[in-house]
Amino acid sequence: MRRKFEDTRFPGKHWLVIFDATGLFHFPERHCPHCLKKVLNKGRPEEKEIYYHHVPEAKLVLGDGFVVGIGTEFIENENEDVSKNDCEAKAFRRLAERLKKEYPRLPVCVLADSLYASEPVSENASVTTAGTSCCATRKGASRP
Repeated sequence: MRRKFEDTRFPGKHWLVIFDATGLFHFPERHCPHCLKKVLNKGRPEEKEIYYHHVPEAKLVLGDGFVVGIGTEFIENENEDVSKNDCEAKAFRRLAERLKKEYPRLPVCVLADSLYASEPVSENASVTTAGTSCCATRKGASRP
């Protein structure tokens, strides 16, 4: 049972790890100082603010649609008075640093959407000290 998933490594060495953010909660009013804020219909009569929480997650792919979560990092503001929301790229960096400490010998191949192909993110993509390979994918024509 110990080597059950060895054949899912890419290409026989790196474990596939998916990084992506997902929304957890949204609220019509601020419920904590770490809420992210978005203005909908800005400048129109139906303008309204919503408050929400998103998290980037790291999932280890073990084949046949089986994935295991190995890390989560909240995208959150430091306090209520910030002028700019925290972002997925910054949360990825924090998550990557934590994964380096928790799984220092795990060689990974990062699977992510095109947001993660930016230079600041790719500089921090070395998720473990055991070595990292990166793959970014593009959804539709949303980014060049």
